[in-house]
Amino acid sequence: MFQRANDLYIQGRYAEALPLYQHLAGYSGAQLSLGEMYESGKGVTKDYNQAVYWYRKAADIGDENEKDARAALNKLIGKEKKTTPHKVQPLPSQAQQTRSSNTDEYVPPEIPGDTNNDGILSGSEQYLRDHH
Repeated sequence: MFQRANDLYIQGRYAEALPLYQHLAGYSGAQLSLGEMYESGKGVTKDYNQAVYWYRKAADIGDENEKDARAALNKLIGKEKKTTPHKVQPLPSQAQQTRSSNTDEYVPPEIPGDTNNDGILSGSEQYLRDHH
């Protein structure tokens, strides 16, 4: 499925690649791709906070994509310092971002318009957020 998502992305079929990457969002390669999509606005509304979120997730896994994710994150943060129209919100501490206080369960960040609180805007949630 990941290869299919990459093929669609390379073909410029971002809207078709997006749900596949979202489905694979537990893998660093998909997280890195989601970060790239949100940073560039390919298939989604450009959203630097979402890009930072996905790049950090990919970097935190610590596998072969960590270096690329950290480089993308540093580049994006550097870009933010030069062009302030889309100010990146301060990131929560590691404990706040990834774990609930009583369990080891992942807790996604709050995203305006995310009605099912999974940390990902579905197509309909994205549409509603962009058109209201």
